[in-house]
Amino acid sequence: MPHGIHADCGTGSAVCRRIGGTGMNITCYPGTLGGTVAAIPSKSDAHRKLICAALSANGGMLPLRAPYCDDIAATIRCLTELGAGFSQSAEGLTVIPINRQSHAELDCGESGSTLRFLLPVAMAVCGDISVRGKGRLPERPIDTLVEAMSAHGVQFAQTKLPLSASGALTGGSYEIAGNISSQFLSGLLMALPLCAEDSEITLITPLQSSAYVDMTLETLRLFHVEINVDMDENGNPHYQIPGGQIYWMPEHMIIDGDWSNAAFWLAAGALQDTPVSVTGLNAESVQGDKAIAKILADAGANVENYGNVLNVSCGTIDEINADMEKIPDLLPILAVRASLGTGESHFTNAERLRLKESDRLAATAKLLRDLGGRVDENPDGLSVYGEQLTGGTVDGMNDHRLVMAAAIAALRCEQPVTILGAEAVNKSYPAFFEDYRALGGWCEESEVLPDGNVKNQANTKIAELKAASDPAERNRIALEISDARYHAAAPALVELILENRSTNNIGTMVYALENLECADEISELLPLAFHGNWETRHELMTLFAAKFPQMSADSQARCRELFARERNQAEETIAQLGKYM
Repeated sequence: MPHGIHADCGTGSAVCRRIGGTGMNITCYPGTLGGTVAAIPSKSDAHRKLICAALSANGGMLPLRAPYCDDIAATIRCLTELGAGFSQSAEGLTVIPINRQSHAELDCGESGSTLRFLLPVAMAVCGDISVRGKGRLPERPIDTLVEAMSAHGVQFAQTKLPLSASGALTGGSYEIAGNISSQFLSGLLMALPLCAEDSEITLITPLQSSAYVDMTLETLRLFHVEINVDMDENGNPHYQIPGGQIYWMPEHMIIDGDWSNAAFWLAAGALQDTPVSVTGLNAESVQGDKAIAKILADAGANVENYGNVLNVSCGTIDEINADMEKIPDLLPILAVRASLGTGESHFTNAERLRLKESDRLAATAKLLRDLGGRVDENPDGLSVYGEQLTGGTVDGMNDHRLVMAAAIAALRCEQPVTILGAEAVNKSYPAFFEDYRALGGWCEESEVLPDGNVKNQANTKIAELKAASDPAERNRIALEISDARYHAAAPALVELILENRSTNNIGTMVYALENLECADEISELLPLAFHGNWETRHELMTLFAAKFPQMSADSQARCRELFARERNQAEETIAQLGKYM
């Protein structure tokens, strides 16, 4: 393998940041997010700048730091195979230009961007490659790109993954469909300047997701690559690419903040009075998904922009009518927002979402239905009806955007939401649940599958217990927890007892602890045995008599320390009173 950081280093680091591993299930509870979160680097921008840096004559540093999401790790891994080098430091990722190889084996993981960008680029710098992927990636279409490259010097042994190819990509006249994937066009735009011949690209169908092509053109301009664009007689862009160009990396590079992933936090803010702020978002970015700010504002949210900080809170929660042709990645979170609003929302021109990590149209509809929502699935979009969601168990479908949308939905559900396969967030946002918790969200790794087992039921009862404001209701739930022996609920019970120590409504909760495995959780309750009402003191004395022998040595020592302190204070009080008697 060529020099550089290990090809899997990004993926390994990402695992360290997430809550759990393969097959991870996360339970998210109703609640509120609040505060400020920094936008992560744009995956779309990072892919393009990594590739252009590796193709450059000089190389340089990009402001990227591990852990990388799975898709960026895949691009780094493949560029390493093609002969690039990478060195990580605290300042960023140094890219050493490609030293051309005679053969390269490209493992694209599940990254469609990596595959579609690098297939033409690889055949411009390497004469023999093999390419593989996993998940749904082998099913995702590349026929249009393979056909175009086959007419220009590349021989493919197969037309879908896993595949091998040989030859050398040549310039010339290309015709390609613009309505399947803009990434085909972006890959050719990055590869053809390296060919000896001049090239032109004509679109035979209208271009969708044009903002992503604009991002590619902007990145190429930064690297001093010339692409001339005009409009043909059908109103489609036509591209002229001089051959024999040299990529040159600027000294100072930035990576845009990611509007696509920031959309989840912004939508959360739009569902609650407490504002959520996201920093590092460029309002002038060419990212199409910056449209999230206008869509939320048009649907009633309070959206305020302070420089590179976007602040969102709930105003009204009106219906949404959005054309998703240029912003397909926003559909899952916008559908969640619509399902928690009022009226009937419509999302159209989203048929290409059927070719994502999941059939994202069908999967989003199923997600909402599983949470108790009402949605109609149409050939090219969704109709969503605003109403309260109940919660439940949902399948992440190995789709990072579905997992994050479900986590935001949980904030406004009546019951907790358990997300199966939540590790899918590592594809684009490994630290998503870490940031979710930092903003005040309550989520935890769940041992459950949707079979109604004890762990799931305990989590549900804990959520009910914490949400109950009426003492009688709280006591009823505490007794249910005790009778069912939901041992995992003991810390929550102790916390509630301490929070309500000044009231006369904790005796039943203390009693409920007797059936639970809680010996090492109850030492902090000991002072209440001296200061609580009669019922509380009686229940605590009974509890400590039963649990003290089961405590660890440290917990027993803590209890003795607390007892000695209370006894000394009592003796001092008695001595003071004795002066007056």
